[in-house]
Amino acid sequence: MANLKFPSSIIRPSYGSTVDYEDISIRSKMENGVVKARRKFTKSRKTWLLRWDSLPEADYLILMRFLANECYFSAVPFEWECFTDGKTYLVRFADKEKFETKAVGYYSGSITLQEC
Repeated sequence: MANLKFPSSIIRPSYGSTVDYEDISIRSKMENGVVKARRKFTKSRKTWLLRWDSLPEADYLILMRFLANECYFSAVPFEWECFTDGKTYLVRFADKEKFETKAVGYYSGSITLQEC
């Protein structure tokens, strides 16, 4: 089965969207105050918070249809092109904030994607 692709017709996220790297280290503090640390995992996954301040209703419906009926929220990973570096990543839906109406026909809210 070919990978799903995030709908390209949805407008880019608003300013204030973030990208973060997972901390893959594990630390232990010894009795004498020394901290021992090592790598816990081999790959640090990226996490993106995509925020929309004025998402048109048509785009909102496309986004919700994609999340609920195509990738089934976290069940199926999909390809997504990052708006900051232009690279395509295989990601999984991780979380979402409640979307609320901002004005007639516009929504605000956010979703979180995590690299697979």
